[in-house]
Amino acid sequence: MRRALAFLALLGGCASAGTAPVATAPAPVPAATGVEIPGTGREIGFGRTLESAEASLARLYGAPERRACAGGAILVSEGIELHFTGFGFSGWRTPAASRGTLC
Repeated sequence: MRRALAFLALLGGCASAGTAPVATAPAPVPAATGVEIPGTGREIGFGRTLESAEASLARLYGAPERRACAGGAILVSEGIELHFTGFGFSGWRTPAASRGTLC
């Protein structure tokens, strides 16, 4: 019986993995070259593909909101907008500042 319950719990965890973050990370920080993830030594750099950035944000914070914009898309996560135009990540915007090309 315990094994059956453990198996069902494992399946439930797998089913929700697409919507819940796998790891907890500090909120992303806008930077000159993209968006940094503090304490990790990693960033979502300008030029990165929409799909790759979306997957990274989902792993760290849960699925970001995706919006269409003229000529591209915007991902919204943790209070920051990541703008994608042409071939990749081109700019970011927060309530206080922005950098790069916005759509």
